Amino acid sequence: MVQKNSIDEAVEKVTRVILHAANVAIPRTKSKLKKQKKLWWNNECQLANKKQKKAWNIFRRYPVTQNLICFKKARAEFRRIKRRSQRVSWVNYISAITFSISSRELWQKVKKASGVHFSNAISILNVNGQTFSSLKDIAESIASTLADTSSSQNYNSLFLSHKQKTERKNYIFRLEPPFHTTKISLTKNSSYVYPVFISQLQALIL
Repeated sequence: MVQKNSIDEAVEKVTRVILHAANVAIPRTKSKLKKQKKLWWNNECQLANKKQKKAWNIFRRYPVTQNLICFKKARAEFRRIKRRSQRVSWVNYISAITFSISSRELWQKVKKASGVHFSNAISILNVNGQTFSSLKDIAESIASTLADTSSSQNYNSLFLSHKQKTERKNYIFRLEPPFHTTKISLTKNSSYVYPVFISQLQALIL
């Protein structure tokens, strides 16, 4: 694999191929967090904001004194409704903090009021009475569950018969240079990907 290249160049090329394959095959998530909905925003605020925008658009197209006055009135009304809604929402939120709530609920409300983002990551997973807390154990447990779900024992006999016939066939994947056209047998599902992948990397590097 590295007969014509140095170790660093070979590693760089292999890394580039793997990253390119990952970018093509794996969907990418958005880096921006979903905008949190404001608790105080309601239909009254939405309607007042819509009227304010409508008045602004009219004044922008026809900048006369009367339209300016209408826009300022709509803006003042929206601000008044927004402040009132914020005040009522805050009072209701604080009123929910009583001596009967647990410390966990209390700190959740404090963090939420402070704007602290809550992570949606799985911290603890319970499977058949067994608790997993480390990320590795959680990942392995989820992978095991998915493997059991997609195993052959969950398929009916008709599908299994079709699956076995299909896996006995040989398929030819025609690839553009510098990759090689490869004949693949699906008899062993877990072993056919790796040799082909290595052979394509060798063809690219050498």
